[in-house]
Amino acid sequence: MQGRQAVFEVLEMSPKIEKIVLSDPVDSQLWAVAREEGMLTMREDGILKAFDKQIPFSEIGELSTLAELVEEDTPDSVEKPDIPKKEIVEPETQES
Repeated sequence: MQGRQAVFEVLEMSPKIEKIVLSDPVDSQLWAVAREEGMLTMREDGILKAFDKQIPFSEIGELSTLAELVEEDTPDSVEKPDIPKKEIVEPETQES
């Protein structure tokens, strides 16, 4: 592995997402539709790239998702998206 590899979290505009954005956007509703339509979190994109040997597994734990950032910056009075927390475990290395 050499150089830098970008890891992305992209929300693509679709007719369903546009309808939510133009009506009364609630982040949990927007999140649900985005995931239903196949949006990957930054961490998931990182995991795929780690399995493809584009980035080391050790860097995945440092990635934040948009939803985690929203949760951190959202006041308690606002409904937050229900995001399952998953622990990333690095595969054990076998010594010869």
